[in-house]
Amino acid sequence: MRKKISLLLVLSLIMSILPINGAWVQASDTLTRGATVTADSESPTGFTVTFVHYNPDAELVELSGNFMMRSHDDADDTTTFHPENYHSGLFPAGGFLTYMDDAGNGYWVYSLPLSGGTMTYHFYVTIGEERVRTRDVYNQMITRPVTPDGGIEESMIFVPWDSSLQHENNNRELERPRVDQQGEVIIKTYLASNGEQEWIGIYLPYGFDVNRAEPYPVVYLSHGMGGNELQWLTTGAVPQIMDNLIAENILEPTVIVTVDHNPFEFSGFHGPHPGPVRNLMHYVIPFVESNFNVSDRPEQRAAAGLSMGASVVTNLFYEYTTEFMYFGMFSGGGNAAEFDLVNLENKDVPTIMFGYGAFTPRESPPFLTMYLAFPAALDEAGIEYSYYPVMGAHDSHAWAQLFAIFAENYLWTTSFGAEITAIAYEEYSVQTSGLRLEIDNVFDQTMLPLRMIAEALGAEVDWDGDARVVTIFNDGQIVTLTIDEPLPNDMGVPIIVNSRTFVPIAFVLELFDIEISWDDSGIAIYIKY
Repeated sequence: MRKKISLLLVLSLIMSILPINGAWVQASDTLTRGATVTADSESPTGFTVTFVHYNPDAELVELSGNFMMRSHDDADDTTTFHPENYHSGLFPAGGFLTYMDDAGNGYWVYSLPLSGGTMTYHFYVTIGEERVRTRDVYNQMITRPVTPDGGIEESMIFVPWDSSLQHENNNRELERPRVDQQGEVIIKTYLASNGEQEWIGIYLPYGFDVNRAEPYPVVYLSHGMGGNELQWLTTGAVPQIMDNLIAENILEPTVIVTVDHNPFEFSGFHGPHPGPVRNLMHYVIPFVESNFNVSDRPEQRAAAGLSMGASVVTNLFYEYTTEFMYFGMFSGGGNAAEFDLVNLENKDVPTIMFGYGAFTPRESPPFLTMYLAFPAALDEAGIEYSYYPVMGAHDSHAWAQLFAIFAENYLWTTSFGAEITAIAYEEYSVQTSGLRLEIDNVFDQTMLPLRMIAEALGAEVDWDGDARVVTIFNDGQIVTLTIDEPLPNDMGVPIIVNSRTFVPIAFVLELFDIEISWDDSGIAIYIKY
């Protein structure tokens, strides 16, 4: 006997297995709202992300994110690829916008493959004549504890890295949220230079102890135009990066401070930023030092910024050169030409790292042209620095990577490089007949900072960053050396540690007419000339 099956049941079964964007998903009543990452053997990246927006009043919903891909091989090739066409050698660096599929009952769905790293996204919801941008209410980021909350209209999702399918450049596992040893993020107010209560963000490392005998090292971060104190703590993935570096014993537990510069005449890539700088130095830093057990020692302080925030950091470098030992200028700093860096005292003391997204446009807008003025100004002033073009554009993909490099490779790590630089540059004194230099003998052979010693002895030092060649002009003698290439007579190899050139002690003895001896403390050498 043939059984009767109702048309309603048939339609229900069909809807429950309806394909959306090529991915089979469940019916609307069982969809997970928000964004879900799933391992997928059919995905070109190894993972598929399903975005689900719920709004029973919506007539149309669009998904937008920085998902479009460009090739690693040629940064000047502006060809973009849809995420579904991913292959090893592509990296996200372009805006993506698509209509989501109506799954019924107020649900809108879209699935696509994405590569490794922190991905930001938002929705556009159309109701009647109004089209409104909104973040994912089921995947909220950190906001201010007030209304309006000051939050950036974005949400974020982390996608793992599959080494068998994705290029090494897509490996951004430092941005992966941890399930243990998570630090704490606090958004609070302080009395600012304008007499008002303004906002700052504080990242406290896992296990933070306000009563710890040794204060914590601290990094002060500046946002870009359109951002605020939340930018680095959300789309910049700073809490996740810090959690991983600290948990893996790569970085000492460190406090991060993010500042909202907007109330202090924060505008323009060029020129000084006296308002944000004054507020940071005279209001933010004293407040943080009084309440969060952070260090006031320059060797345990760093400042970094993205885009227009990098111009604030450049201003800090010029006015407060020795108040911070580490400066990071990311996708900005073009205002360096406004300052007299050539005659800046102690310009070689701090470590400077500059970086940007390799896909940044040169024109319309001319971001790259503007902020490449920064390394040009440093070159003209003879200031050494590190230079990192990374995959990405003028976007959070680049800024998260640059912060990770800055934190992992430059900040007060326990590696010999960081220790020797901090000690060598803080604890020295030039006397009438010599120079006393405190230094850790932690290399196989004692290495000395070349520029500081050479200039103290009256020599001039020139740096060719492209060729990685140092030229010393000393009393009519011209000597050149190349970083990482052996010196003559088996004297060793010159190296760069935290943006400074270090050479074996034997090279210094041969180049200059000096005597070197260890002093009675056993932790310092005395250079007599």
